[in-house]
Amino acid sequence: MHKVFGVSTIVVLLLSSAVLAGILQSQGYIVDSTNKFVLPALSSAAGNSFNTVIVGNTQQASSPFGHVMTFQTEAGMLLQGISATGMGGVLGGTQGGEGPEATGWQVQVHDGGFSLGNQNQDVTADLTQNVYKNGGVGMVVGVQNFVGGQVQLVMTPFGASANVQYVAVALYDVVAGGPGGDIEISGGTTISGGQGTQP
Repeated sequence: MHKVFGVSTIVVLLLSSAVLAGILQSQGYIVDSTNKFVLPALSSAAGNSFNTVIVGNTQQASSPFGHVMTFQTEAGMLLQGISATGMGGVLGGTQGGEGPEATGWQVQVHDGGFSLGNQNQDVTADLTQNVYKNGGVGMVVGVQNFVGGQVQLVMTPFGASANVQYVAVALYDVVAGGPGGDIEISGGTTISGGQGTQP
């Protein structure tokens, strides 16, 4: 009777240790940036405005017994630029300002059991841009670019799993004209990707 109770206690403790060896890690980012530039109606003028945003996250975890190792990292870069030159008119542009330009998130879950666990990741880029020339003579150039990538790795005695994804998107708009003309260009683009691994 005492031997059976002792063996049962050991089994319960081992199962409890396996549950306590679980891993949960998540990371994410939101890039919300607005670049606005206006060149007023002067005799002759030129100017530009630039934004650069860089994000990066890295996480690593392992079970107390070293049987499971998880790693995830993400990085992104947003570049925004407006350049204008002219005379006698109002020239300018706006980039962003209608919500986040980029978002990303990742989650890794492993219960310490006999599986590769769960991995999920998602990344989205949503860029908007507007450039204009109202009267006068001149030119406006708008350039906007986002590049983002994510990597997830899980290594266990039962196998390994990897999720890798990236997105790259760019906007380029130019307006130019002679005296008295009004020109405006508006554009936007959205791209997203997601993937997951289940046990």
